[in-house]
Amino acid sequence: MSAAYGFTLAIKADGTLWLWGNEQNTAAAKEDRLQWRLPQQIGMEQDWAEVSIGSDYFSSVILRKQDGSLWSGKWNYTPEPNPEPTSFSITPLDAGQWLDVAADKYSRFWALSVDHGLWYWERTNNGYVKAQVGTATDWQAFSAESDQVLVIKSDNSVWQANHEPLPQFDSSWLAIDSHNGFFVGLKQDHTLWQWGNYIEKDDQEYEGYRYRQIDQPEQVGNESNWIVARAGERFAIAQKNDGSYWGWGAGSYSYSFRGVDYRQPRQIGQEQDWRSTSTGWHSSFAIKQDGSLWSWGSGAELGLDNGFINEWGDVQNPKVWLPQQVGADTDWVEIRAGYSHTLALKADGTLWTWGNNGYGLMGQGPYGPLDNGRYESDVPVQIGSRTDWVKIAAAEDTSYAIDSSGRLWGWGENTYGQIGDGSLEDRGVPTQVGNDADWRDIAGGWAHTVAIKNDGSLWGWGHNTYGQVGDGSNEDRLTPVRIGTDYDWQAVLAGDSHSIALKKDGSLWGWGDGGDGQTGQGHLEDVNQPSRIGTESDWQSIGAGNWHSFAVKSDNSLWAWGEHRAIGLGSVVEDQSLPVHIQAPAAWIALGFGADSDHATGISCDGSLWSWGSRNYPELGLGNTRVILEPVQIFIPQPSPVVDSGTCSLPGVKNIDLQVASASVTTTGTINAGSSLDAEFSISNLGSIGTSSEPFVAQWYLSADNQIDTNDIALNSVLITGLDSGETLAYSSQVNIPITTQATSYFLILLIDATNTQTESDESNNSFNLGQITVARPNGRPEQPPGKIRRKQ
Repeated sequence: MSAAYGFTLAIKADGTLWLWGNEQNTAAAKEDRLQWRLPQQIGMEQDWAEVSIGSDYFSSVILRKQDGSLWSGKWNYTPEPNPEPTSFSITPLDAGQWLDVAADKYSRFWALSVDHGLWYWERTNNGYVKAQVGTATDWQAFSAESDQVLVIKSDNSVWQANHEPLPQFDSSWLAIDSHNGFFVGLKQDHTLWQWGNYIEKDDQEYEGYRYRQIDQPEQVGNESNWIVARAGERFAIAQKNDGSYWGWGAGSYSYSFRGVDYRQPRQIGQEQDWRSTSTGWHSSFAIKQDGSLWSWGSGAELGLDNGFINEWGDVQNPKVWLPQQVGADTDWVEIRAGYSHTLALKADGTLWTWGNNGYGLMGQGPYGPLDNGRYESDVPVQIGSRTDWVKIAAAEDTSYAIDSSGRLWGWGENTYGQIGDGSLEDRGVPTQVGNDADWRDIAGGWAHTVAIKNDGSLWGWGHNTYGQVGDGSNEDRLTPVRIGTDYDWQAVLAGDSHSIALKKDGSLWGWGDGGDGQTGQGHLEDVNQPSRIGTESDWQSIGAGNWHSFAVKSDNSLWAWGEHRAIGLGSVVEDQSLPVHIQAPAAWIALGFGADSDHATGISCDGSLWSWGSRNYPELGLGNTRVILEPVQIFIPQPSPVVDSGTCSLPGVKNIDLQVASASVTTTGTINAGSSLDAEFSISNLGSIGTSSEPFVAQWYLSADNQIDTNDIALNSVLITGLDSGETLAYSSQVNIPITTQATSYFLILLIDATNTQTESDESNNSFNLGQITVARPNGRPEQPPGKIRRKQ
């Protein structure tokens, strides 16, 4: 086997030749990438013996057959300016009998003849020119390739292959390998050594390390049982005589030398008491059942009060590789993260933020220094003093919140009108979006916003180049516009430039940027209005990230589609334009996502926390720091077991069962429009697990026909922050009757809106009818249609 420049050639035991890799990232190649992600057989021959790929620009390949003949291989590309690999071809190089081959970074091939002479083939404009190096015939084998080709003599001395071979090491060496100036070697006593361009750990650097030069070989550990050592890109792998594999160095890629595929879900710690989770650009968050908030990743947006002054005098926050608690409070109920800021909601209805204050994101006023003299805060800061917030959302650089009266507020960046207030001005404090007071759900992407009202209607505004607003156009919208005419939307989320929504009938819908398949339409085209994803009607919750999407079915199984690095399916898959099942774990109750995230988190039905993403970044929370300076044993991955999704796996578990246990108001009979009722009510959870995702809302309605539908008048709502199994909690609130209410009789109904929680086992007890009340016009004022204002005559 040999690998360089992103592709691999390997020979099987039956002598067949296989190739994979060389992925291209341009749009033109997107449809064709998959053919190189899995091994493909090259030709039909079954007599290949050896292969070596050079690390030159051309990725030159030399091959040897079992009869000793030499062959050269190369990629065939489409014409400039955007060359793409189309095929791999092999042509004869030399018909003689050769013992060993190697390719270097100078477009040269090297080979040992049967009499142990050293030969090379050098690339010219007229093909390869063959020449022998001196007259020595005591060359035994090649030791390292890819960076420098090293060749060993019969006295075990090591030389660099060149027109005039250069002595490198004495006869104490058994084998040496190198890559980009980093060397690993084994001595005759089977000790392990390294030198050259290596690294040292430095958490203040973005990659977690910096380079250092090791001039003379230094021993790695003190064991003497190593039998193989290979150098890679800033890391090395070695094998012991017991067959075990070990690795050290920098492991920052999606599939590291540890044998860990970071693009598949992996559990964070062993705790099983997590309730909800969310992700940002380089940050992750989770709330436990006790209401404590935890974060990991990098930046002030973690809220961990851990900044320090670096060597340039700037404040810097260290990377955090495992979850750490944010402060000591235990009353957090909802958390959302953007590119570099975080927004959170407490049980008392207060609103908090931290991270970067760009565009006035922290809601403390126009962009500028905060009270700490900095332009960011790594500790939570309260936004205002209000205690009536019930729902929050964080876009890339914009924040949103809904209050208990159903009013929508936005602040932060407004370059494309994503706040929705009709302007393009950034807002440094929460600014009301229009005058409507019937908003129920809100989500923001890179620069667009989508929302749902109490009547189930869907709305969008902001940037619309890809049709992500969903109104059938590609024009930016500065104020909310209605999307379609349906009234049965249950939930909506925004990715970078796409949107995902769920209807009450369990159908799933997507629109906007489809370049990575994130809209789920089975193609890569953009869609400018909601289009159904498949035909299934058993979806119960959704998630959206940068260029990918998630959804959970009623059996708690998790499905994903979009950009392949972040959807949890591993490192050998292509972008997916239709939902694909993530098989392990089997069942999920909560998803963590963010419009700027290339990673995701989730909570399985046993309450454990999981993560996956494009690379081994600290926001995965796995504790696998990028740099390991001493060898650690490599986990040899086994195929994930195929398991039935089913329901949550805890013994005796069923999903939550919310019930309005009681409700009363101070006045029944007749009430004037524009006045208020004092209400008290209690809600019970009859299920055997607590509510484990977002808070839910108790909503008051006036209904003329005793049925909750689009003709009803939505009144006040109350945030319910969580109920344990068997728990009953009492609440009080005011119920305001709008001044525009027509004079007639209505049924006063309290409804639990649990669309943000997992599926209930029984939804029949989610409402409570307090009977009829009559609304009268105050002081004999004439009736007005709801929402209309009479013109002055």
